[in-house]
Amino acid sequence: MKKRLQAKGDIQRNATISTATDISTTDADLIILQPLTNDVYITFDGTTPTTTNGFLLKKDGIYEHELHSSNSIKVIEATASAEIRWQLFVNNSTAE
Repeated sequence: MKKRLQAKGDIQRNATISTATDISTTDADLIILQPLTNDVYITFDGTTPTTTNGFLLKKDGIYEHELHSSNSIKVIEATASAEIRWQLFVNNSTAE
């Protein structure tokens, strides 16, 4: 079976993440994230990201995360004026 990813919706952007913000991943199989301007903290278990909880994503990096039904993503700026962009994908596998 060949894995084929298809974009789900448009690229999303949030530049107001001074407090923990949810990223909705309903019915998606993969997310690609890119912090811009400054670094961000992120969690994938629904907890609030902080300097001691979650992962630090460095600005201008591109990050990919496979999603599961239990994912609950939250993001917060590590430094003022950070922005996060993301794109969701669905798996449209085909047998070959």
